[in-house]
Amino acid sequence: MNRYRVVLIFLVVALLTACMSALADSDKVYVVPIEGEITPAMAAFVEKQVGLANAEGAQGILFVVSTLGGRVDAAFDIKDSAEE
Repeated sequence: MNRYRVVLIFLVVALLTACMSALADSDKVYVVPIEGEITPAMAAFVEKQVGLANAEGAQGILFVVSTLGGRVDAAFDIKDSAEE
């Protein structure tokens, strides 16, 4: 259990460092939270956020995922929108 906490803390620090580095260069990085069950509504939300990020010329999108799963078709829709 303790090993997982260390790895989790390391990953969070690495992600924050990467985001802060991008922000320091005055680049835009969108953070898109994906929480709860994966549904068609969640897929539509993610697609809209990706479109907004692209429209504003974001350098990157950080997806923060906290889910136990959901509908497979909606998950594929999210994957497809993230590839645009």
